[in-house]
Amino acid sequence: MEGLKATLDKYEIDIRHEPIGRMGTDKSFIGMKTIFTYMPTEEEDHVEFAHLVDTDKAQDMGSYQTYYRRYNLLCYFNLIPEKALDDDGERVQQRQSKTTVRKLT
Repeated sequence: MEGLKATLDKYEIDIRHEPIGRMGTDKSFIGMKTIFTYMPTEEEDHVEFAHLVDTDKAQDMGSYQTYYRRYNLLCYFNLIPEKALDDDGERVQQRQSKTTVRKLT
């Protein structure tokens, strides 16, 4: 992802992110819509990702949105993340579920 900005600048592609979602209902969800604009013609394309949530904590919402921005870019450009860049999701999962392993006898 390091070289992505330079490539986008070279081909005059602008990116913007818009949060999407609905909170406070049985079907609360949060996500991110990423819009790509080819500046010479203003032609647009987009990708979005969202999921149901059961929290309204600001820290969790911010983490989700940061992850979705990165996820949308990776998906749109068909990139494979480096392990160091893709650990946010794992850290969130580890915080939410602490597994105890027990030896069966």
